[in-house]
Parts: sequence; C-alpha cells; structure tokens
Amino acid sequence: MYAIGEAGMYAIGGRRKTVTEKDFLHAVNKVDKGYQKLSAIPILACLQVIFIEECGNILQSC
Repeated sequence: MYAIGEAGMYAIGGRRKTVTEKDFLHAVNKVDKGYQKLSAIPILACLQVIFIEECGNILQSC
C-alpha cells in the first residue's frame, strides 16, 4: 500500500498524471529501505539493554 502512494508521489514530482514502472521500482526500493531501518531499531535497543545489564553485573562483582 505504501509503495503505491510513493509511486504516485514520484509521478507528481515528474509532473505526470500517470505512474510508470520506473516510479513503482523507485517506490518499492524507498519503502523497503524504510522497513530495513525500522527493523534494526528493536535489535539495537535489545543490545543496549544487554550491555547495560552486563555492565551492572561487572560493577556488582567488584
């Protein structure tokens, strides 16, 4: 669904009333990159929590 809207935005940016295959390909790539960024956020948050917990364990053992 998001790729369709993005493809329309590419067509509007090109001052066209129709969407081309190239518009769809650009849109799919853009939306996919956005999902890749979002999917990395939970992993980074988990790593941060693990790091903080491990630092706490090290400090408690000193």
